[in-house]
Amino acid sequence: KGMKRKRGGSTSNKSTTTNKTPTKAVVKRVKGVTVERPIVYGSISWWLGKKADEAHTHKWTTYVRGPNNEDLSYFIKKVVFNLHPSFKDPVRTVDKFPFEVTETGWGEFEIQISIHFVDPTENPVELFHTLQLYSQDPNAIQSTKKPVIKETEEEIEFNDPTETFYEVLRKNS
Repeated sequence: KGMKRKRGGSTSNKSTTTNKTPTKAVVKRVKGVTVERPIVYGSISWWLGKKADEAHTHKWTTYVRGPNNEDLSYFIKKVVFNLHPSFKDPVRTVDKFPFEVTETGWGEFEIQISIHFVDPTENPVELFHTLQLYSQDPNAIQSTKKPVIKETEEEIEFNDPTETFYEVLRKNS
């Protein structure tokens, strides 16, 4: 498993963010409670074969999902994928499941992924994923039938969630 992303106002290390609290409304929090939700983010790519255009040698999809491809929209509002600036409209916002973007291209690059939650008092989680088009195995032969998959599993930790968000997370555990 990957590292845990801590959420909420009860911790103060680098990977933790504080909550945004609306100034008008009183937000009640469930103190001393931590809820964890596993996510997977990554990419899958397919070589398009020898006859592919040199600028479009691979078809790929980058995604955020549950470990078993579960729909996470009960706690994720939207995911923003920041692609390489050479793509048309490189900032892609996906606000419903499946949280994924599919494209074609020829090169590997880093994708910034911002996960926004249904609870607006929770700050987004920022992740980075390097798109991988080629196998890391030096003996692998490129094939149109075998995709290259690179993914990371992490747990997002919500510390002292709001009462409303805690109920949403509890109902879907």
